[in-house]
Amino acid sequence: MKTGDTKTSAGNTYKKKKSDARGPYDKANKDYKKKKGAYKKCREDGGSSKKCKSEKDAYKDARAERNSTLASYKKKRGQAKSDYMSTRNTAKDKYELVRDKSKKKYLDSKKGYRDVYDEAKASARKKYDVAKGTLRAYYEGFKKKCSQAKKAYYEASGKIVKDPNPVCLRHEQGGILTGSAIPFV
Repeated sequence: MKTGDTKTSAGNTYKKKKSDARGPYDKANKDYKKKKGAYKKCREDGGSSKKCKSEKDAYKDARAERNSTLASYKKKRGQAKSDYMSTRNTAKDKYELVRDKSKKKYLDSKKGYRDVYDEAKASARKKYDVAKGTLRAYYEGFKKKCSQAKKAYYEASGKIVKDPNPVCLRHEQGGILTGSAIPFV
């Protein structure tokens, strides 16, 4: 980026131009006040209009000079402000363009990472579901074998079993194991 392309450097340029334009006005204004003071002093000292004519003419010339430098200052200040605003707006437009491109690039990469994440998550979930199904089948098989072993044990021990496929041997619907009979529903 060139100097003057940013908002800050545009502001600094504007302040410098304004300050440079104000210098001649300040000088002319100081001269005007000095000559006005000399004219007033001449009049206060009892000088007549004729006697103080040279001071009055110098004072009027200084006032005219001050007014012309003020107009010049205002014109230069206005031009500097106009330049500043256009440079600032150009810099702002460039900034917004770069910002929007960066944001789009970020969002696109974020979306890509989200796709990768979703794919990995789906793969992990699929593996989990397969493993869960396998474990559930293993558990059901183990439960069936356990139930058969318990049934064989109770039949061998002579205990009465009403349900050949017991769900819970400790209690079912509040039933408690008593004696040789196991209550099942």
